[in-house]
Amino acid sequence: MRAAIDENTNEYFYVGRPLSQRLNRPTVWSVWNSQFGNFNEPVPNELFGKVHLSHECLYAPFNNHELAYREYEILCLKPTPTSLKILNRELIRRLTNYSNENIELINQPVPVVPSVLIKFIKYPSYLSVGEYLLKNEKLVREDNKYELKIADNGNLILSSLITNGQKNSLNKEQLDDLKNIQVQRNITSNVNSIWLHRSQVVIYKVDRSGQNKYLEIKFKFENNNPEYKLIISDNNLPDLKCIHDGDESTYLRYNQYNQYYYDDDDDNDSDDDEEVNHQLI
Repeated sequence: MRAAIDENTNEYFYVGRPLSQRLNRPTVWSVWNSQFGNFNEPVPNELFGKVHLSHECLYAPFNNHELAYREYEILCLKPTPTSLKILNRELIRRLTNYSNENIELINQPVPVVPSVLIKFIKYPSYLSVGEYLLKNEKLVREDNKYELKIADNGNLILSSLITNGQKNSLNKEQLDDLKNIQVQRNITSNVNSIWLHRSQVVIYKVDRSGQNKYLEIKFKFENNNPEYKLIISDNNLPDLKCIHDGDESTYLRYNQYNQYYYDDDDDNDSDDDEEVNHQLI
């Protein structure tokens, strides 16, 4: 289980505890001679601390000292039914080449998996209020022709897909020509996640340095509590679209947005920015 990260080295620390105290005596860092020395005071058996892998030891706090143990064990989270279900879903997605069409083929010609599980495995076609899109997750349009994905490098990409029907009806040369004209739009960059809040669609971003986090509000509803969905529009050159209040729809404009940097220690924010930060974070 990860406990923290070293901002200087980007190394993770893990939760751990010492093994038997009888043969596993701790050492302690001496500020006088800048080296580790034996720690001879009585130490309780129930200690825990952080495992520093590059130091090959566990550090445990005790009596204003940081004790170092060479023999330790790391806390591991026991898999739950929910986590196993998600792991199995990712495995099936990988085996079906991350394709909704291939996932649907699991039940052909004879249904072997309940339809509710097929729906769980497939990528969603929309996001509702309170839902979010993380890196390496995606939305797939209902006709399986377009997908929206946050790539590893933070690019938010809307791209076209070649359907199984096209693969089966075209020869190799025609498929190669079709691949050359596939649409791929890089909507924006440095994206960490997309969240659908009650009154606005928010893209959380981190700049290239990884230090500054900020928000892009793509659309803000005038209503107090609209129920809306974020979908990929169904035209030939699709965009992202919000559907709310029945048939009413609004396209998101990517060249017009409000940007808010957020920092808990920044006292120079305006009142308006502080109000937005309070609502979104």
